[in-house]
Amino acid sequence: MEGEQVQTMRLRLTELEETRLKEEEKFDCNRQQEDMGAGKTAMEAATETEERLVVLSEASKRDRAKGMDAKVMKIMDIVREERVERVERANSVIRSYNDKERLQDTEHQSKNKKQMLEQHEKVTWAEEQIEEQEKNVNENNLTRGKVEPEEDSSGEERSETPELGMQESKWRRKSSAELHQDIVRLAGCPRSTRLRRRRLARAASLPQAEPQAEPQPPEGPVDGSMFLQATCDGHLRVVEHFLADGGDANTCDKLCRTGLHRASMEGHLEIVKCLLSAGASPIFQDRLGGSAVHWACRGGHLAVVRLLVEHGAALSSRDKLNSCPLHVATRTGHTDCTEYLIGAGANINARDWEGDTALHDAVRLGRYKLVRQLILHGADLQIKNCANKTPLDLVRKWDGERRGVFEREASSG
Repeated sequence: MEGEQVQTMRLRLTELEETRLKEEEKFDCNRQQEDMGAGKTAMEAATETEERLVVLSEASKRDRAKGMDAKVMKIMDIVREERVERVERANSVIRSYNDKERLQDTEHQSKNKKQMLEQHEKVTWAEEQIEEQEKNVNENNLTRGKVEPEEDSSGEERSETPELGMQESKWRRKSSAELHQDIVRLAGCPRSTRLRRRRLARAASLPQAEPQAEPQPPEGPVDGSMFLQATCDGHLRVVEHFLADGGDANTCDKLCRTGLHRASMEGHLEIVKCLLSAGASPIFQDRLGGSAVHWACRGGHLAVVRLLVEHGAALSSRDKLNSCPLHVATRTGHTDCTEYLIGAGANINARDWEGDTALHDAVRLGRYKLVRQLILHGADLQIKNCANKTPLDLVRKWDGERRGVFEREASSG
């Protein structure tokens, strides 16, 4: 009996164990299915979130692009307004300068007229004084009976009696030419001559300003600052001493301006020759983009410009304002430099960052000689700048006479 019960108990335990294993397998299957469903749901949610992020990023990019376009347009409008204001301000300055010149011319003419009137009054007063002196002398002679006898047309002498002389003789008044000669004689009297000689002697005795001699080169080494100052002041010996000690010919300051830039600006031709022979670069640009040709044109030194071009300086070099040497020479009013640059092959219709050609600059600044020169060399009259203005449009700022001359030149060209 006991053996059967034990066997029954074992069978029961085996069944319970199988039941438990089945339940665990079923639970694991359900759990796996739930985990797979949750994973699918999470993947779908992540995909949906990613799609939403893509849509939002594209929308933000579009909004940002629209905002950037609006900002760019606003900045362009501001720049355009500033450019128009700057042009108007420059035109107002030119108008005020022209008005000032006209006023000065008017004042000069009125001053000259006043001086002429004063001189005329002085001459008239001198003539009146001479007439009064002559009259007094004649009256004194008549009163004292010292009238010299005059011969009449028949050759007979008139009466020497004062009364008869006063009745019969008619005293002749001096003409204006004779009075003028008297004034000239008065001006050339010995006293006036002595005064003039005294003034000349006093002026000659004044100390004359002696020309400053070129300083001797220092015994010690010459540094870069001394070299740059010497190129500006025209001290050739100091420059030669610096180069002989092995100094770099392209030494520059904080603004990247070399000795060649400074010497070209001041027109020191010998120093420019010395620097070029020592290896100075004629195309070296400073921090503002200006080369040695720009500085030579700004100073108006034609010999230096010619020398730089012969040594390979580029006529098409541009500075930070996109200006070429022809623009600089036109703005500074150096007609000889502009004529040489055009003859050397410079682009006469080159445009700067505002779209202006050399003709635009010449018209805006009122430089009639340069305008005529540029037109005769074939400058284009129809080129428009960034403000949509041609040189003919800028002529409207001038007075009627200059505009008429300019239009005749344009029509004949």
